[in-house]
Amino acid sequence: MSFDRYLLIIFPFLILLCALIIEKQNFSKRIFVILLLIQIIFVFIETRDYLLWNKTRWDMGRDLLSTSNIKDIEAGYEWNGWNLYRLSENEPLGKFTPTWAPWYVKQISKNHQMKYIISFSELGGYRVIDKRKTNTLLSPIKYIYLNEVDSKK
Repeated sequence: MSFDRYLLIIFPFLILLCALIIEKQNFSKRIFVILLLIQIIFVFIETRDYLLWNKTRWDMGRDLLSTSNIKDIEAGYEWNGWNLYRLSENEPLGKFTPTWAPWYVKQISKNHQMKYIISFSELGGYRVIDKRKTNTLLSPIKYIYLNEVDSKK
């Protein structure tokens, strides 16, 4: 399942197009309203799921701060922007950035060593030290993982 938020701009036009087709073909307005309500419910559930896995990710990151340095945590674009952007302007985050790091790590938080990565899956070269359920309804993302660099490898 793939999701691209930039396609959301099409939805209002699709709804308008459906309304015009229904009007010209003499379909029931009741059917249109039912379909529209289904779409609204779907959007609310997916938004809830998105907020739940983000809450889980941020809670996990905040809990990790009690035992780790903020410079060691990679928890996604929002986390890095909120926690590392200003920090990286004033002092280096480390000595290197892995070549496989996402674009935002390379551009926003250079030399981020990513000792801990909070992600949607287990990662190669890392060991899972925490796994939390997200309690989502429709999202395929059921767990958020806290991965620590595996020093044995």
